[in-house]
Amino acid sequence: MAASRTALSCAVLALAGGAAQAVTVNLSRFPYPPIDVVMQGPAESYTGEAGQFEGTLLDGGTVLSSSADARARVHVIGASPTSFLSYCAEITQAIQFNTPYEFTRVEGAARFGAAKADDLSRLFTAAASFVVDGSTSAAFQSALWEIVYEHDDVYDLAGGLFTGAPVNPADAGSAAAFAQINLFLADLSSYAPLYHVEALTNQNVQDLLFATPLAAVPEPQTWSLLLVGLAAAGWVARRRRTPAAGS
Repeated sequence: MAASRTALSCAVLALAGGAAQAVTVNLSRFPYPPIDVVMQGPAESYTGEAGQFEGTLLDGGTVLSSSADARARVHVIGASPTSFLSYCAEITQAIQFNTPYEFTRVEGAARFGAAKADDLSRLFTAAASFVVDGSTSAAFQSALWEIVYEHDDVYDLAGGLFTGAPVNPADAGSAAAFAQINLFLADLSSYAPLYHVEALTNQNVQDLLFATPLAAVPEPQTWSLLLVGLAAAGWVARRRRTPAAGS
């Protein structure tokens, strides 16, 4: 796969607009110390570092939303260059740190297929607060690869046609992170797809994967509390307007 430190990881990036567009990206580092993983499938395999990428968007004037990690903390930035996070979309190509590359931004459904893009969105939903260190970062990246490359009907890093695991299974942190992310994969259908998945593509280097939280919609219990609050406020207002007895 690559020379001088291969970038095999990503996080959460969102560019303004919806159509395909060219963007220039310079990946700089892993924000968490990467963990070595082994990924194996019928036609593809990879052994090496995995985890989130941190980089810079070099295109002047491009407005984007960026999260500080894989959590749904989003802020809007207008200046360029702009920092962002992302994950790898492939295991068959490499990319160099501190080297500008031009990518084409495309919708997740166009790059991965509608069903895969939907499942990737569900994983971002399920694991919104999961990535906190090198082990969880590598496990999340491996789960993304599991969705992209698995040809079986079930997502399972430990089984099926495509598998993934930490190179050092004796490391307790990595083992726990992979076990937890595998639970998310097994129960993926129970999560709503609350993230918009997109990709940055380049035929010559590693494609990048990112997701942006969709507009927040209040949950049913939140709506109920809101309605109760409005009803109470209306009752108080009516009492204030009603003349007191004998006045």
